[in-house]
Amino acid sequence: MAIAGIDFVKNIMIAAQCYVGTLMDPASAKLLAYTLLGMCLGGLVNLFANPVFPPGSNMPPLPPVIYLTIVPTMYIYAILTDTAKPKKK
Repeated sequence: MAIAGIDFVKNIMIAAQCYVGTLMDPASAKLLAYTLLGMCLGGLVNLFANPVFPPGSNMPPLPPVIYLTIVPTMYIYAILTDTAKPKKK
């Protein structure tokens, strides 16, 4: 149960970082996106470095695979596009 609590708090922290990223200037927001992308890449490496495959399978469980496909794609999209709103003077 402790790991579920840690994961829950981690998800709240990531959500807060994403919200704060919307308030940052574009260069800082991109830096934040790079750090979160690094977290996803670390998770991807961990899937294969410490395999926890379901019995009778040689692939990781589907939920982490889906997460580590969709979330990094969104971070890469955020890094490659310029969606910053012009600042009012």
